Amino acid sequence: MSIRFSEETLFPMRPYMDAALVLVAEHRDDGLVGALIAYPPVNVAENVVAAMREQGSGEEEQSRILLSIGMFLTRVKAVAVAEPSRSRTIGGSLLKRCRQVYAQCGYRRTYGAMPSTPGLEEFYRKAAFDVYDHGRPLDLTTMLGTPTFVTPDAGERIFTRDLT
Repeated sequence: MSIRFSEETLFPMRPYMDAALVLVAEHRDDGLVGALIAYPPVNVAENVVAAMREQGSGEEEQSRILLSIGMFLTRVKAVAVAEPSRSRTIGGSLLKRCRQVYAQCGYRRTYGAMPSTPGLEEFYRKAAFDVYDHGRPLDLTTMLGTPTFVTPDAGERIFTRDLT
């Protein structure tokens, strides 16, 4: 059996594929010193659409939500900075550029989840993110017009920033 993907079958996921962002920081003497990965959160969209399906919502409403999440919400999946370069504001600069790129493209919010590693809360607060208490979900209901929450995994905390 072969599966063929056409422009029509990929359209709902197109914003997700097109909007992935990888940033790197390079030093002329030290080489690669930092990186960031961000993208619209496919898993959030899939969960919301699945819940909507269970509640009997129509395909048009499901498509609207799928496209809204893919075009308005982004997740910072990883920020990494080489140990010797951590005091040089490289991580903060990567986050700033990430916010600038997504804001310029019309995204409304960026978020991520962080483990309870010492120093991370301060790092994200210095980068102008709100850091939530343990277990507090990110409420996207107002942005999407349907009850939508992103809950952190056990031991993680959400960090978020409005881009508008």
